[in-house]
Amino acid sequence: MNTSLAKSELNGASALAPNLFVETIKVRIEDRTYRVPAYHLLASPIIQDGLEKPLVVDTERSIDLTAYSSKEQFEGLIEVLHPSSITFDRSPRGKVWVSALLAATRLKMKAVRATSIQAILHGASGTMTPLEKLLTGHRSSVSSLFCQGCEELVNQPATLSISELKFLHWGGMGSRIMLLREERLQMELVRALAHGAGKDFDVAERVREMFAEELEKVREIEGKMSEQMNLEGLDTKSGLPSGKRGGGHGYPSPQGQDRTAGREAKRIRFS
Repeated sequence: MNTSLAKSELNGASALAPNLFVETIKVRIEDRTYRVPAYHLLASPIIQDGLEKPLVVDTERSIDLTAYSSKEQFEGLIEVLHPSSITFDRSPRGKVWVSALLAATRLKMKAVRATSIQAILHGASGTMTPLEKLLTGHRSSVSSLFCQGCEELVNQPATLSISELKFLHWGGMGSRIMLLREERLQMELVRALAHGAGKDFDVAERVREMFAEELEKVREIEGKMSEQMNLEGLDTKSGLPSGKRGGGHGYPSPQGQDRTAGREAKRIRFS
């Protein structure tokens, strides 16, 4: 037996061994437990600080994220981080991006948040109603989505439905939308009677004025997330370390240059 060859093979195996190990953690949300790769989730300071030490009989750490994410939102986050074998070479579609954005914002995962925002703004989440844009922008602190949703609700010809008003009950947002709609209709009537003379209704300016308090809070959180990304060397447009772009789903990948996502996805289990 060639002992030098055997020795080099052992050394090679030893060198590769760390790369073959994928650490997993258990994430509890309501009545479901997920076993998922830990690597990208550890970008969240909330997960880093909240992981419980494993029991003697258990080698995996665990955390309960019920207070931070719904099951749907967390599954969307995992689909973006670790695309399934079916969608690995395609963009995750539909509300997956919205779910990932909501979860990433609550968990302070800045790179995933930036990637999800860019995907949504490029239409990857499909058609969103004005109400969905407003709610997503408000809950995830994305000022452009929030303003766009408000403006579209003010401008839409159809009367707001009971369900739309129901979702807008907090903070008197529904009543303010209705006031702006009434203001727009009155100005349009005046212009019609004056044969087009008079000032146009500037919906963008009026939305900024009417929702100044909400926008201040949204932009404060938005600014903090961007500042933290800049300090960590992340590109706020791509959500990647500066100069690094790419990704299996056509948008800047929150995984960076990690190519193991497809394989890791097979290790994710639901119970």
